[in-house]
Amino acid sequence: MRPEETVIMVPSCWAYRDTWQPFMKLMNKFWPRRKFLTVLVTDKYQETSKHSWEGDSITSLNGDFGWCSNLARAIRFERMGGARRILYLQDDYFLSREVDTDYLDYAIQYMDSHSEVGCFRLYPCPGPDEDIPEEKNLGRVHKDAPYSVSCQAALWDPTYILKLLDRFENPWQFELAGSVYAETLGAVTVSVKREPRPWPLEYICTAIVKGQWQNGAIQHCKNNGIDLDLSLRQTEVNS
Repeated sequence: MRPEETVIMVPSCWAYRDTWQPFMKLMNKFWPRRKFLTVLVTDKYQETSKHSWEGDSITSLNGDFGWCSNLARAIRFERMGGARRILYLQDDYFLSREVDTDYLDYAIQYMDSHSEVGCFRLYPCPGPDEDIPEEKNLGRVHKDAPYSVSCQAALWDPTYILKLLDRFENPWQFELAGSVYAETLGAVTVSVKREPRPWPLEYICTAIVKGQWQNGAIQHCKNNGIDLDLSLRQTEVNS
């Protein structure tokens, strides 16, 4: 298991550039043992001191082709470079406790040894519907379950997620229509259970709702000494 075979992909866009620095500052604080490249996917990128990306790499598409197509293009690029696993995180998933790196290693090994698993959900929202024998904290997600396809943090097999991304346009279609379409595909989704806590990845979900900074996210950043740029959007307090 080589680190370069797993890539953390963070889909975003220029309009959400105010999430980039706090996302990475919290990533560096709560995931100090991170060994995977963190790649920003964006329609465009301009280097500024206020909104620079402090991760490892940027895939700037020089245009917006739609959320699904943007992510698919970036995944194909990383797959050409040898990526076998995509760890999906959104730009406003602000980590809130130390990441369980040992469990992530286990999850990758589990996918490597169970070729039928196309998605390993690390944040159980929703959680699994069915126990897996000999797996205490892991279960299967039924294909006909609501949100069997989810945008929450997960490890994905690139081939499986590309089948979904190529069919839809936006994240809502990806989750809702994708959950129906996934029934026709052969891949299995597994998920950590909701209990016990903590989960392998714990984060503020989500920092921005309907284009507005949420109070909990603002306070979380203050608690961790991170300044947010509040000039680009409204906050929940002012709504």
